[in-house]
Amino acid sequence: MSTKITTPVLIDLPGETLSSENTSGVVLPKGTTGERPGSISVEYLVIAGGGAGAPSGAGGGGGGAGGLRTSFGSNSGGGSTAETTKTIATGTSYTITVGNGGAAITASSYNTTKNDGEDSVFDDITSIGGGGGSGGNTSGNIGGSGGGGNGGYGLSAPGGAGTTNQGYAGGTRAGSAGGSGGGGAAGVGVGGGTTGDDGGAGGAGLEVNIIGGTGNYYAGGGGGGIYISGSVGAGGTGGGGSAGNPNGNNGTANTGGGGGGGSTLGSSTSGAGGSGVVILRYSDEYTIVETTSVLTFTTDSTSVANTKITTFTQGTSGIIQFTTSSAPQPSTGEFRYNTTDKLVEFYNGSTWKQIADEYISGQPSTCVCNFPTTATALYQLEDNTNDTCGNYNATNTTDITYNSSGKFGKSAVFNGTSSYFKLPFSTLGDSAFTLSMWLNFDDLASERFIFSKYPGSGGYGFYAQSPPGVSTIFFIAYNTGGGGYSVTTTTSMSTGVWYNYVLTFDFSSSIKAYLNGSQEATTTPSGTFSQNSDTVYIGRYHAGATYFDGEMDQIRVFPSALTASQVQELYNEVPCT
Repeated sequence: MSTKITTPVLIDLPGETLSSENTSGVVLPKGTTGERPGSISVEYLVIAGGGAGAPSGAGGGGGGAGGLRTSFGSNSGGGSTAETTKTIATGTSYTITVGNGGAAITASSYNTTKNDGEDSVFDDITSIGGGGGSGGNTSGNIGGSGGGGNGGYGLSAPGGAGTTNQGYAGGTRAGSAGGSGGGGAAGVGVGGGTTGDDGGAGGAGLEVNIIGGTGNYYAGGGGGGIYISGSVGAGGTGGGGSAGNPNGNNGTANTGGGGGGGSTLGSSTSGAGGSGVVILRYSDEYTIVETTSVLTFTTDSTSVANTKITTFTQGTSGIIQFTTSSAPQPSTGEFRYNTTDKLVEFYNGSTWKQIADEYISGQPSTCVCNFPTTATALYQLEDNTNDTCGNYNATNTTDITYNSSGKFGKSAVFNGTSSYFKLPFSTLGDSAFTLSMWLNFDDLASERFIFSKYPGSGGYGFYAQSPPGVSTIFFIAYNTGGGGYSVTTTTSMSTGVWYNYVLTFDFSSSIKAYLNGSQEATTTPSGTFSQNSDTVYIGRYHAGATYFDGEMDQIRVFPSALTASQVQELYNEVPCT
Protein backbone atom coordinates (compact mmCIF):
# COMPACT_ATOMS: atom_id res chain seq x y z
CA MET A 1 0.00 0.00 0.00
CA SER A 2 1.26 3.52 -0.82
CA THR A 3 1.80 6.05 1.93
CA LYS A 4 1.21 9.69 1.05
CA ILE A 5 4.23 11.84 1.98
CA THR A 6 3.16 15.33 3.00
CA THR A 7 6.27 16.76 4.67
CA PRO A 8 9.79 17.15 3.24
CA VAL A 9 11.51 14.66 5.54
CA LEU A 10 14.09 12.00 4.78
CA ILE A 11 12.36 9.28 2.74
CA ASP A 12 12.68 5.80 4.19
CA LEU A 13 13.09 3.75 1.01
CA PRO A 14 12.07 0.06 1.18
CA GLY A 15 14.66 -2.67 1.58
CA GLU A 16 18.35 -2.82 0.74
CA THR A 17 18.19 -5.07 -2.32
CA LEU A 18 15.89 -5.28 -5.30
CA SER A 19 14.43 -8.51 -3.93
CA SER A 20 13.64 -7.08 -0.48
CA GLU A 21 10.02 -6.67 0.47
CA ASN A 22 8.72 -3.29 1.51
CA THR A 23 8.13 -3.89 5.20
CA SER A 24 8.99 -0.54 6.71
CA GLY A 25 9.53 2.04 3.97
CA VAL A 26 7.17 4.34 2.09
CA VAL A 27 6.16 4.31 -1.58
CA LEU A 28 5.70 7.53 -3.53
CA PRO A 29 2.32 8.08 -5.19
CA LYS A 30 2.54 8.14 -8.98
CA GLY A 31 1.20 10.72 -11.42
CA THR A 32 1.63 11.90 -14.99
CA THR A 33 2.39 15.31 -16.42
CA GLY A 34 -1.18 15.64 -17.65
CA GLU A 35 -2.53 15.10 -14.13
CA ARG A 36 -0.65 18.00 -12.62
CA PRO A 37 -2.81 20.65 -11.04
CA GLY A 38 -1.74 24.13 -11.99
CA SER A 39 -2.14 23.80 -15.74
CA ILE A 40 -5.84 24.46 -16.29
CA SER A 41 -6.52 26.29 -19.53
CA VAL A 42 -9.43 28.71 -19.10
CA GLU A 43 -11.21 30.66 -21.83
CA TYR A 44 -12.76 33.91 -20.64
CA LEU A 45 -15.14 36.71 -21.55
CA VAL A 46 -14.86 39.77 -19.30
CA ILE A 47 -17.27 42.66 -19.95
CA ALA A 48 -17.59 45.78 -17.83
CA GLY A 49 -20.79 47.65 -17.01
CA GLY A 50 -22.14 49.97 -19.71
CA GLY A 51 -22.31 53.74 -19.33
CA ALA A 52 -25.64 55.49 -18.79
CA GLY A 53 -27.17 57.67 -21.50
CA ALA A 54 -27.78 61.38 -20.95
CA PRO A 55 -31.30 62.70 -20.24
CA SER A 56 -32.73 66.01 -21.53
CA GLY A 57 -30.56 68.66 -23.06
CA ALA A 58 -31.65 68.80 -26.68
CA GLY A 59 -30.96 65.14 -27.37
CA GLY A 60 -28.93 63.12 -24.91
CA GLY A 61 -25.96 61.08 -26.07
CA GLY A 62 -26.09 57.32 -25.69
CA GLY A 63 -23.90 55.53 -23.13
CA GLY A 64 -20.80 53.68 -24.25
CA ALA A 65 -20.66 49.90 -23.88
CA GLY A 66 -18.50 48.32 -21.21
CA GLY A 67 -15.03 47.22 -22.33
CA LEU A 68 -14.90 43.70 -23.78
CA ARG A 69 -11.95 41.34 -23.44
CA THR A 70 -12.05 37.70 -24.52
CA SER A 71 -9.83 34.77 -25.35
CA PHE A 72 -12.61 32.88 -27.09
CA GLY A 73 -12.65 32.59 -30.84
CA SER A 74 -13.26 36.19 -31.92
CA ASN A 75 -11.62 39.57 -31.69
CA SER A 76 -11.53 41.38 -28.40
CA GLY A 77 -13.30 44.72 -28.33
CA GLY A 78 -11.74 47.61 -30.18
CA GLY A 79 -10.63 45.40 -33.05
CA SER A 80 -7.70 43.64 -31.39
CA THR A 81 -6.98 40.00 -32.00
CA ALA A 82 -8.29 37.45 -29.51
CA GLU A 83 -6.30 37.30 -26.30
CA THR A 84 -4.35 34.33 -24.96
CA THR A 85 -6.15 31.64 -22.99
CA LYS A 86 -5.36 32.02 -19.29
CA THR A 87 -3.47 29.27 -17.47
CA ILE A 88 -4.34 29.07 -13.78
CA ALA A 89 -3.56 26.87 -10.79
CA THR A 90 -5.91 24.80 -8.69
CA GLY A 91 -6.13 25.77 -5.06
CA THR A 92 -5.07 29.35 -5.86
CA SER A 93 -7.36 32.32 -5.18
CA TYR A 94 -8.60 34.47 -8.06
CA THR A 95 -10.61 37.69 -7.82
CA ILE A 96 -13.82 38.10 -9.82
CA THR A 97 -15.55 41.50 -10.06
CA VAL A 98 -18.63 42.11 -12.17
CA GLY A 99 -19.21 45.80 -12.84
CA ASN A 100 -22.62 47.47 -12.56
CA GLY A 101 -23.93 49.70 -15.33
CA GLY A 102 -23.99 53.46 -14.88
CA ALA A 103 -27.12 54.63 -13.05
CA ALA A 104 -29.95 56.35 -14.94
CA ILE A 105 -30.11 60.16 -14.68
CA THR A 106 -33.29 62.24 -14.31
CA ALA A 107 -33.16 65.93 -15.24
CA SER A 108 -35.60 68.77 -15.86
CA SER A 109 -33.12 71.12 -17.50
CA TYR A 110 -29.93 70.97 -19.46
CA ASN A 111 -27.84 68.29 -17.83
CA THR A 112 -24.07 67.77 -17.58
CA THR A 113 -24.00 64.69 -15.34
CA LYS A 114 -22.48 61.59 -16.96
CA ASN A 115 -22.52 58.21 -15.24
CA ASP A 116 -19.88 55.66 -16.28
CA GLY A 117 -20.16 51.91 -15.89
CA GLU A 118 -17.99 49.98 -13.43
CA ASP A 119 -14.96 47.84 -14.32
CA SER A 120 -15.11 44.03 -14.41
CA VAL A 121 -12.11 41.92 -13.37
CA PHE A 122 -10.88 38.34 -13.64
CA ASP A 123 -7.55 38.17 -11.76
CA ASP A 124 -5.17 40.36 -13.85
CA ILE A 125 -7.67 40.87 -16.70
CA THR A 126 -9.59 44.14 -16.36
CA SER A 127 -12.30 45.52 -18.64
CA ILE A 128 -13.02 49.25 -18.33
CA GLY A 129 -16.53 50.54 -17.62
CA GLY A 130 -18.35 52.26 -20.49
CA GLY A 131 -18.31 56.04 -20.73
CA GLY A 132 -21.41 58.03 -19.84
CA GLY A 133 -23.32 59.78 -22.65
CA SER A 134 -23.17 63.54 -23.06
CA GLY A 135 -25.74 66.16 -22.12
CA GLY A 136 -25.62 69.94 -21.79
CA ASN A 137 -23.36 70.51 -24.82
CA THR A 138 -20.41 68.59 -23.34
CA SER A 139 -18.26 65.74 -24.61
CA GLY A 140 -19.09 62.09 -23.93
CA ASN A 141 -16.94 60.35 -21.33
CA ILE A 142 -14.12 58.01 -22.25
CA GLY A 143 -14.42 54.37 -21.19
CA GLY A 144 -14.23 50.80 -22.44
CA SER A 145 -16.30 52.29 -25.24
CA GLY A 146 -16.92 56.02 -25.25
CA GLY A 147 -20.19 57.81 -24.57
CA GLY A 148 -21.93 59.69 -27.42
CA GLY A 149 -22.02 63.48 -27.76
CA ASN A 150 -25.29 65.33 -27.17
CA GLY A 151 -27.42 67.18 -29.71
CA GLY A 152 -28.62 70.68 -30.54
CA TYR A 153 -27.30 74.25 -30.36
CA GLY A 154 -25.48 74.18 -33.67
CA LEU A 155 -22.21 73.18 -32.01
CA SER A 156 -20.03 70.11 -32.26
CA ALA A 157 -20.07 67.83 -29.18
CA PRO A 158 -17.53 65.01 -29.52
CA GLY A 159 -18.01 61.49 -28.29
CA GLY A 160 -15.68 59.98 -25.71
CA ALA A 161 -12.78 57.78 -26.75
CA GLY A 162 -12.83 54.01 -26.28
CA THR A 163 -10.06 51.97 -24.66
CA THR A 164 -7.59 50.34 -27.03
CA ASN A 165 -8.47 46.67 -27.63
CA GLN A 166 -11.69 46.95 -25.59
CA GLY A 167 -14.11 49.20 -27.45
CA TYR A 168 -14.73 52.12 -29.80
CA ALA A 169 -15.46 55.82 -29.46
CA GLY A 170 -18.88 57.37 -29.13
CA GLY A 171 -20.33 59.32 -32.07
CA THR A 172 -19.74 63.04 -32.59
CA ARG A 173 -22.62 65.15 -33.79
CA ALA A 174 -22.02 68.13 -36.09
CA GLY A 175 -24.29 71.19 -36.13
CA SER A 176 -27.92 71.22 -35.04
CA ALA A 177 -28.70 67.52 -34.70
CA GLY A 178 -29.85 64.76 -32.39
CA GLY A 179 -27.68 63.10 -29.77
CA SER A 180 -25.00 60.64 -30.93
CA GLY A 181 -24.85 56.95 -30.15
CA GLY A 182 -22.41 55.47 -27.67
CA GLY A 183 -19.54 53.34 -28.90
CA GLY A 184 -19.73 49.55 -28.97
CA ALA A 185 -17.20 46.73 -28.77
CA ALA A 186 -17.25 46.25 -32.56
CA GLY A 187 -17.83 49.77 -33.90
CA VAL A 188 -18.04 53.50 -33.25
CA GLY A 189 -21.28 55.22 -32.30
CA VAL A 190 -23.17 57.06 -35.04
CA GLY A 191 -23.25 60.87 -34.90
CA GLY A 192 -26.57 62.69 -34.63
CA GLY A 193 -28.26 63.43 -37.96
CA THR A 194 -26.54 66.23 -39.87
CA THR A 195 -29.63 67.32 -41.83
CA GLY A 196 -32.33 66.64 -39.25
CA ASP A 197 -32.92 66.00 -35.59
CA ASP A 198 -32.52 62.19 -35.60
CA GLY A 199 -30.53 60.50 -32.89
CA GLY A 200 -27.51 58.39 -33.85
CA ALA A 201 -27.45 54.63 -33.40
CA GLY A 202 -25.19 52.98 -30.84
CA GLY A 203 -22.08 51.18 -32.05
CA ALA A 204 -22.46 47.48 -32.71
CA GLY A 205 -21.48 44.89 -30.14
CA LEU A 206 -19.35 41.82 -30.76
CA GLU A 207 -20.44 38.21 -31.26
CA VAL A 208 -18.67 35.93 -28.75
CA ASN A 209 -20.08 32.41 -28.61
CA ILE A 210 -18.26 31.24 -25.49
CA ILE A 211 -21.49 29.73 -24.11
CA GLY A 212 -22.07 27.68 -27.26
CA GLY A 213 -24.30 28.19 -30.29
CA THR A 214 -24.21 31.36 -32.39
CA GLY A 215 -25.63 34.87 -32.28
CA ASN A 216 -24.42 35.77 -28.80
CA TYR A 217 -23.68 39.48 -28.98
CA TYR A 218 -22.33 41.66 -26.20
CA ALA A 219 -21.36 45.27 -25.48
CA GLY A 220 -23.52 47.33 -27.85
CA GLY A 221 -23.64 51.13 -27.49
CA GLY A 222 -26.73 53.09 -26.41
CA GLY A 223 -28.73 55.11 -28.96
CA GLY A 224 -28.83 58.92 -29.02
CA GLY A 225 -31.98 60.98 -28.32
CA ILE A 226 -33.65 63.38 -30.78
CA TYR A 227 -33.10 67.15 -30.76
CA ILE A 228 -36.67 68.44 -31.27
CA SER A 229 -38.26 65.93 -33.61
CA GLY A 230 -37.18 62.97 -35.69
CA SER A 231 -36.29 59.32 -35.05
CA VAL A 232 -34.60 58.18 -31.89
CA GLY A 233 -31.28 56.35 -32.17
CA ALA A 234 -31.36 52.55 -31.99
CA GLY A 235 -29.25 50.68 -29.50
CA GLY A 236 -26.31 48.76 -30.92
CA THR A 237 -26.61 45.01 -31.37
CA GLY A 238 -25.39 43.39 -28.18
CA GLY A 239 -27.49 44.97 -25.46
CA GLY A 240 -27.42 48.70 -26.19
CA GLY A 241 -30.55 50.52 -25.06
CA SER A 242 -32.34 52.64 -27.65
CA ALA A 243 -33.09 56.31 -27.04
CA GLY A 244 -36.64 57.29 -26.17
CA ASN A 245 -39.04 60.18 -26.31
CA PRO A 246 -38.88 61.39 -23.63
CA ASN A 247 -37.05 58.66 -21.68
CA GLY A 248 -34.15 56.48 -22.80
CA ASN A 249 -34.16 52.70 -22.51
CA ASN A 250 -31.80 50.73 -20.32
CA GLY A 251 -28.92 48.69 -21.68
CA THR A 252 -29.51 44.95 -21.37
CA ALA A 253 -28.33 43.41 -18.11
CA ASN A 254 -25.33 41.05 -18.26
CA THR A 255 -24.19 42.35 -21.63
CA GLY A 256 -22.43 45.62 -20.77
CA GLY A 257 -24.76 47.50 -23.15
CA GLY A 258 -24.87 51.29 -22.99
CA GLY A 259 -28.01 53.13 -21.89
CA GLY A 260 -30.14 55.11 -24.37
CA GLY A 261 -30.36 58.89 -24.34
CA GLY A 262 -33.39 60.95 -23.42
CA SER A 263 -35.09 63.27 -25.94
CA THR A 264 -36.93 66.52 -24.99
CA LEU A 265 -35.99 69.88 -23.62
CA GLY A 266 -38.25 69.22 -20.61
CA SER A 267 -38.08 66.54 -17.99
CA SER A 268 -36.68 63.15 -19.07
CA THR A 269 -34.75 60.18 -17.72
CA SER A 270 -31.87 58.48 -19.46
CA GLY A 271 -31.40 54.76 -19.79
CA ALA A 272 -29.14 53.01 -17.29
CA GLY A 273 -26.17 51.05 -18.53
CA GLY A 274 -26.42 47.29 -18.58
CA SER A 275 -24.44 45.38 -15.96
CA GLY A 276 -21.35 43.51 -17.04
CA VAL A 277 -20.63 39.80 -17.02
CA VAL A 278 -17.69 37.41 -16.55
CA ILE A 279 -17.92 34.02 -18.29
CA LEU A 280 -15.32 31.25 -17.88
CA ARG A 281 -15.12 28.08 -19.98
CA TYR A 282 -12.92 25.18 -18.86
CA SER A 283 -12.56 21.38 -18.69
CA ASP A 284 -15.39 19.58 -16.90
CA GLU A 285 -12.80 17.84 -14.67
CA TYR A 286 -12.71 21.01 -12.59
CA THR A 287 -15.12 22.82 -10.30
CA ILE A 288 -15.28 26.45 -9.16
CA VAL A 289 -15.86 27.13 -5.47
CA GLU A 290 -16.21 30.43 -3.64
CA THR A 291 -13.98 31.44 -0.78
CA THR A 292 -16.23 34.48 -0.24
CA SER A 293 -20.01 34.28 -0.68
CA VAL A 294 -20.84 37.53 -2.43
CA LEU A 295 -20.95 36.48 -6.08
CA THR A 296 -23.91 35.26 -8.11
CA PHE A 297 -22.91 32.60 -10.60
CA THR A 298 -24.28 29.60 -12.42
CA THR A 299 -22.41 26.68 -13.98
CA ASP A 300 -23.65 24.80 -17.05
CA SER A 301 -21.92 21.54 -17.96
CA THR A 302 -24.39 20.30 -20.60
CA SER A 303 -24.36 22.79 -23.47
CA VAL A 304 -20.82 22.04 -24.67
CA ALA A 305 -19.37 18.53 -24.45
CA ASN A 306 -16.60 17.99 -21.85
CA THR A 307 -16.78 21.64 -20.85
CA LYS A 308 -18.13 23.63 -17.96
CA ILE A 309 -19.25 27.23 -18.44
CA THR A 310 -19.57 29.46 -15.38
CA THR A 311 -21.31 32.83 -15.67
CA PHE A 312 -20.85 35.53 -13.02
CA THR A 313 -23.56 38.20 -13.07
CA GLN A 314 -23.65 40.13 -9.79
CA GLY A 315 -22.08 43.57 -9.57
CA THR A 316 -19.64 42.96 -6.73
CA SER A 317 -16.33 41.27 -5.93
CA GLY A 318 -15.52 37.82 -4.66
CA ILE A 319 -12.76 35.21 -4.49
CA ILE A 320 -12.91 31.83 -6.24
CA GLN A 321 -10.71 28.75 -6.54
CA PHE A 322 -10.62 25.89 -9.02
CA THR A 323 -10.60 22.33 -7.69
CA THR A 324 -10.55 19.00 -9.46
CA SER A 325 -12.70 15.96 -8.75
CA SER A 326 -10.51 13.68 -10.89
CA ALA A 327 -7.85 13.39 -8.16
CA PRO A 328 -7.44 14.51 -4.53
CA GLN A 329 -6.05 18.00 -4.10
CA PRO A 330 -2.39 17.63 -3.02
CA SER A 331 -1.03 19.17 0.16
CA THR A 332 1.82 21.66 0.15
CA GLY A 333 5.08 19.72 0.49
CA GLU A 334 3.65 16.44 -0.83
CA PHE A 335 6.00 14.23 -2.92
CA ARG A 336 5.20 12.02 -5.89
CA TYR A 337 6.91 10.16 -8.74
CA ASN A 338 6.11 11.58 -12.18
CA THR A 339 5.74 8.63 -14.54
CA THR A 340 5.96 10.87 -17.62
CA ASP A 341 9.17 12.74 -16.77
CA LYS A 342 10.65 9.93 -14.60
CA LEU A 343 11.41 12.41 -11.83
CA VAL A 344 10.46 12.88 -8.19
CA GLU A 345 8.45 16.06 -7.61
CA PHE A 346 6.95 17.98 -4.71
CA TYR A 347 3.88 20.21 -4.58
CA ASN A 348 4.72 23.84 -3.66
CA GLY A 349 1.13 24.95 -3.03
CA SER A 350 0.17 25.68 -6.63
CA THR A 351 2.03 23.28 -8.93
CA TRP A 352 4.36 20.26 -8.99
CA LYS A 353 8.10 21.07 -9.07
CA GLN A 354 11.04 18.81 -9.80
CA ILE A 355 13.16 18.49 -6.69
CA ALA A 356 16.27 18.82 -8.85
CA ASP A 357 15.10 22.29 -9.92
CA GLU A 358 13.75 23.70 -6.68
CA TYR A 359 15.47 23.76 -3.30
CA ILE A 360 13.80 22.13 -0.31
CA SER A 361 15.06 23.33 3.07
CA GLY A 362 17.50 20.88 4.60
CA GLN A 363 18.44 19.12 1.35
CA PRO A 364 22.12 19.02 0.20
CA SER A 365 22.90 22.03 -1.95
CA THR A 366 26.61 22.95 -2.05
CA CYS A 367 27.32 20.71 -5.03
CA VAL A 368 24.21 21.80 -6.98
CA CYS A 369 24.80 24.37 -9.72
CA ASN A 370 21.35 25.95 -9.86
CA PHE A 371 20.82 26.70 -6.18
CA PRO A 372 18.66 28.48 -5.14
CA THR A 373 17.89 29.55 -8.72
CA THR A 374 19.45 29.46 -12.19
CA ALA A 375 23.16 30.19 -11.89
CA THR A 376 25.93 31.31 -14.24
CA ALA A 377 28.81 29.59 -12.46
CA LEU A 378 29.79 27.74 -9.27
CA TYR A 379 33.40 27.43 -8.08
CA GLN A 380 33.63 24.81 -5.33
CA LEU A 381 37.44 25.15 -5.20
CA GLU A 382 38.07 21.46 -4.58
CA ASP A 383 41.71 21.29 -5.79
CA ASN A 384 40.83 23.34 -8.90
CA THR A 385 39.10 26.48 -10.18
CA ASN A 386 36.71 24.73 -12.55
CA ASP A 387 33.08 25.80 -12.93
CA THR A 388 30.67 23.11 -11.64
CA CYS A 389 28.02 24.55 -13.98
CA GLY A 390 30.42 23.80 -16.84
CA ASN A 391 30.74 27.05 -18.82
CA TYR A 392 33.27 29.39 -17.18
CA ASN A 393 36.36 27.55 -15.95
CA ALA A 394 38.93 29.93 -14.50
CA THR A 395 42.25 30.53 -16.27
CA ASN A 396 45.77 31.68 -15.29
CA THR A 397 45.54 30.27 -11.79
CA THR A 398 48.65 31.52 -9.97
CA ASP A 399 50.09 30.43 -6.59
CA ILE A 400 46.82 29.07 -5.18
CA THR A 401 46.92 26.14 -2.77
CA TYR A 402 44.07 24.22 -1.16
CA ASN A 403 43.11 23.63 2.46
CA SER A 404 41.39 20.31 3.22
CA SER A 405 39.31 21.92 6.02
CA GLY A 406 37.56 24.75 4.22
CA LYS A 407 34.03 25.96 4.74
CA PHE A 408 32.61 23.16 2.55
CA GLY A 409 35.20 20.47 1.92
CA LYS A 410 38.33 22.10 0.57
CA SER A 411 38.95 25.82 0.09
CA ALA A 412 41.34 27.92 -2.01
CA VAL A 413 44.18 29.59 -0.11
CA PHE A 414 45.50 33.00 -1.30
CA ASN A 415 48.95 34.02 -0.01
CA GLY A 416 48.36 37.80 0.00
CA THR A 417 51.23 38.58 -2.41
CA SER A 418 50.77 36.69 -5.68
CA SER A 419 47.71 34.37 -5.61
CA TYR A 420 44.83 34.97 -8.01
CA PHE A 421 42.85 33.52 -10.90
CA LYS A 422 40.97 35.00 -13.84
CA LEU A 423 37.40 34.73 -15.12
CA PRO A 424 36.06 35.76 -18.54
CA PHE A 425 34.48 39.24 -18.44
CA SER A 426 31.13 37.75 -19.52
CA THR A 427 30.88 35.78 -16.26
CA LEU A 428 29.34 38.89 -14.69
CA GLY A 429 26.13 40.18 -16.26
CA ASP A 430 25.90 43.41 -18.19
CA SER A 431 22.97 44.88 -16.26
CA ALA A 432 22.30 42.50 -13.37
CA PHE A 433 24.14 39.80 -11.48
CA THR A 434 24.74 38.37 -8.00
CA LEU A 435 28.09 37.32 -6.55
CA SER A 436 28.17 35.08 -3.46
CA MET A 437 31.28 33.79 -1.72
CA TRP A 438 32.60 32.60 1.62
CA LEU A 439 35.71 34.45 2.89
CA ASN A 440 38.11 33.80 5.74
CA PHE A 441 40.74 36.55 6.24
CA ASP A 442 44.27 35.92 7.42
CA ASP A 443 45.10 39.65 7.30
CA LEU A 444 42.90 42.73 7.71
CA ALA A 445 45.57 45.30 8.52
CA SER A 446 45.60 46.71 4.99
CA GLU A 447 43.43 46.98 1.89
CA ARG A 448 42.75 43.52 0.43
CA PHE A 449 41.09 43.17 -2.99
CA ILE A 450 38.70 40.23 -3.32
CA PHE A 451 37.90 40.77 -6.98
CA SER A 452 38.49 43.51 -9.50
CA LYS A 453 37.60 44.41 -13.05
CA TYR A 454 39.22 47.49 -14.60
CA PRO A 455 37.51 50.25 -12.58
CA GLY A 456 36.91 52.63 -15.41
CA SER A 457 33.72 52.79 -17.46
CA GLY A 458 31.82 49.53 -16.95
CA GLY A 459 34.08 48.10 -14.22
CA TYR A 460 33.83 46.85 -10.65
CA GLY A 461 35.88 46.63 -7.49
CA PHE A 462 35.26 44.61 -4.31
CA TYR A 463 37.72 44.91 -1.45
CA ALA A 464 38.28 44.93 2.30
CA GLN A 465 40.04 47.61 4.25
CA SER A 466 40.57 48.31 7.94
CA PRO A 467 40.04 51.84 9.29
CA PRO A 468 40.83 52.24 13.00
CA GLY A 469 38.65 49.93 15.05
CA VAL A 470 36.60 48.31 12.26
CA SER A 471 37.09 46.26 9.12
CA THR A 472 34.68 46.80 6.23
CA ILE A 473 33.91 45.49 2.78
CA PHE A 474 33.39 47.91 -0.11
CA PHE A 475 31.83 47.21 -3.49
CA ILE A 476 31.96 49.87 -6.18
CA ALA A 477 30.62 49.89 -9.75
CA TYR A 478 31.29 52.45 -12.49
CA ASN A 479 28.74 53.41 -15.13
CA THR A 480 29.59 54.29 -18.71
CA GLY A 481 30.00 57.93 -17.76
CA GLY A 482 32.64 57.04 -15.18
CA GLY A 483 30.47 57.70 -12.12
CA GLY A 484 30.91 55.36 -9.18
CA TYR A 485 28.29 53.79 -6.92
CA SER A 486 29.34 51.94 -3.79
CA VAL A 487 27.90 49.92 -0.91
CA THR A 488 29.67 49.19 2.36
CA THR A 489 29.09 46.55 5.04
CA THR A 490 28.92 47.79 8.62
CA THR A 491 29.81 44.73 10.72
CA SER A 492 33.31 44.57 12.21
CA MET A 493 35.24 41.53 10.98
CA SER A 494 37.91 39.33 12.48
CA THR A 495 40.58 37.07 11.06
CA GLY A 496 40.12 33.31 11.15
CA VAL A 497 36.31 33.49 10.80
CA TRP A 498 34.22 32.43 7.80
CA TYR A 499 31.87 35.14 6.42
CA ASN A 500 29.30 34.84 3.66
CA TYR A 501 29.24 37.92 1.39
CA VAL A 502 26.56 38.40 -1.24
CA LEU A 503 26.37 41.33 -3.67
CA THR A 504 23.22 41.82 -5.74
CA PHE A 505 23.62 44.17 -8.67
CA ASP A 506 20.72 45.56 -10.73
CA PHE A 507 21.75 48.79 -12.36
CA SER A 508 18.11 49.70 -13.11
CA SER A 509 17.13 49.68 -9.42
CA SER A 510 19.67 48.90 -6.69
CA ILE A 511 23.02 47.54 -5.55
CA LYS A 512 22.87 45.67 -2.22
CA ALA A 513 25.43 44.14 0.13
CA TYR A 514 24.57 41.21 2.42
CA LEU A 515 26.67 39.74 5.21
CA ASN A 516 25.76 36.32 6.63
CA GLY A 517 22.28 36.44 5.13
CA SER A 518 21.36 39.95 6.30
CA GLN A 519 21.28 43.09 4.15
CA GLU A 520 23.74 45.68 5.44
CA ALA A 521 23.75 48.35 2.74
CA THR A 522 22.04 49.46 -0.45
CA THR A 523 22.30 52.26 -2.98
CA THR A 524 20.33 53.37 -6.03
CA PRO A 525 22.49 53.77 -9.14
CA SER A 526 21.76 56.15 -11.99
CA GLY A 527 22.98 56.71 -15.50
CA THR A 528 23.66 53.80 -17.83
CA PHE A 529 25.88 50.78 -17.50
CA SER A 530 27.55 48.55 -20.07
CA GLN A 531 30.17 46.08 -18.94
CA ASN A 532 33.59 46.51 -20.49
CA SER A 533 35.48 43.50 -21.84
CA ASP A 534 38.30 43.43 -19.28
CA THR A 535 39.09 40.24 -17.37
CA VAL A 536 37.64 39.65 -13.91
CA TYR A 537 40.43 39.02 -11.38
CA ILE A 538 39.64 36.95 -8.28
CA GLY A 539 42.04 37.56 -5.37
CA ARG A 540 43.78 40.74 -6.50
CA TYR A 541 43.44 44.26 -7.84
CA HIS A 542 43.40 44.23 -11.67
CA ALA A 543 46.71 46.04 -11.83
CA GLY A 544 48.32 43.88 -9.15
CA ALA A 545 49.90 45.37 -5.99
CA THR A 546 46.93 44.59 -3.69
CA TYR A 547 46.08 40.92 -3.07
CA PHE A 548 43.64 38.96 -0.93
CA ASP A 549 45.17 37.17 2.06
CA GLY A 550 43.08 34.25 3.34
CA GLU A 551 40.72 31.54 2.09
CA MET A 552 37.79 31.55 -0.33
CA ASP A 553 35.14 28.89 -0.81
CA GLN A 554 31.88 28.30 -2.67
CA ILE A 555 31.93 31.20 -5.14
CA ARG A 556 28.60 31.49 -6.95
CA VAL A 557 27.63 33.84 -9.81
CA PHE A 558 24.01 34.42 -10.90
CA PRO A 559 22.69 36.30 -13.97
CA SER A 560 20.12 38.20 -11.87
CA ALA A 561 19.81 40.08 -8.60
CA LEU A 562 18.69 37.55 -5.98
CA THR A 563 15.91 38.30 -3.53
CA ALA A 564 16.51 38.59 0.22
CA SER A 565 14.99 35.14 0.82
CA GLN A 566 17.28 33.59 -1.80
CA VAL A 567 20.30 35.24 -0.16
CA GLN A 568 19.21 33.71 3.14
CA GLU A 569 19.08 30.28 1.46
CA LEU A 570 22.67 30.73 0.28
CA TYR A 571 23.78 31.48 3.82
CA ASN A 572 21.99 28.31 5.01
CA GLU A 573 23.53 25.98 2.42
CA VAL A 574 23.88 22.34 3.47
CA PRO A 575 27.00 20.36 2.44
CA CYS A 576 26.72 17.52 -0.04
CA THR A 577 27.99 14.21 1.28
